[in-house]
Amino acid sequence: MRTQLPRRYFLPVERIDLENFLRRQDKIADYVEDFSVILTLRDTRLHSRLVDQFFELVDQVLKVTRCLLTAAIELQNLAEVSIGGVDARMVMEWLEDIGAEEWKADHLVRKLSRNIYRLEDEIDVLTIIFYEKMVGALGSIANEAENAGDMLRSMMVK
Repeated sequence: MRTQLPRRYFLPVERIDLENFLRRQDKIADYVEDFSVILTLRDTRLHSRLVDQFFELVDQVLKVTRCLLTAAIELQNLAEVSIGGVDARMVMEWLEDIGAEEWKADHLVRKLSRNIYRLEDEIDVLTIIFYEKMVGALGSIANEAENAGDMLRSMMVK
């Protein structure tokens, strides 16, 4: 996508900022792909004591990415009419929400990881490794969504 951007264009943002934002979005897609590949590598069932926490983490990661999507759409709408006023403050608040929601995802990652290791007497090491790979990929999706939000914020304040 970056190669299709013209060298010169008229936008209210720097080309490098736009490229960095696109790079962050690309990384989100890469981590989603990593997660899906991990799920297909091995028939690994979630331990019954981890199911609820795992899906809580998935829901939280989705919440982070939805916040990013909402902010990006609203920023695009603002760019069409001009950035400023109450609408711009709303976008900044959504961008702040991304950070708060990503922090919650980080907290859930740590909590789930602790609970995975508490099961080490009940499950084999390879299963623990796969659980950690799944959790790590989900955490990376949330982290990159926050990074993309930071790029949007940077573009807004310039």
